[in-house]
Amino acid sequence: MSDDTNEEHPQGAPEGSANAEKHGLYSDNDKLYQRLEPHEKRLVVNMSQDLFERLDEQAGAYEREAIRNACVDMVKRRRANEYFAEDENFNLNAEHQHSAYSTIMKDTIKELKELGLHLQNPDNDAAEAKKDWFNQFDE
Repeated sequence: MSDDTNEEHPQGAPEGSANAEKHGLYSDNDKLYQRLEPHEKRLVVNMSQDLFERLDEQAGAYEREAIRNACVDMVKRRRANEYFAEDENFNLNAEHQHSAYSTIMKDTIKELKELGLHLQNPDNDAAEAKKDWFNQFDE
């Protein structure tokens, strides 16, 4: 059995490469943040500050990092959406792209909910209202 991690057969992208940023879904958040355009970095900072202000408690290191990552993920999804719209050959329904996109979205929502930062969404509100109505109907 050969070891493909030696110098003759390096694995992964070269150090400092932005290969994963074709559409950004597989990008490491810290590396992606360093490569964001200035207006995208401002967007992350502004969204983060808005979410910090919504916290019911003092934001500690964990909360700050979780909020920052959620905001970077939002920019990541926005970049991916732009890429998908421009690439005629790209198929979001392809299993691996759809899975990555959905996972990022679900993780972001879960993290924000755990921090008590439930973002208002008409679809979520409607679903909750229906659930409450059905529960009352069952009683």
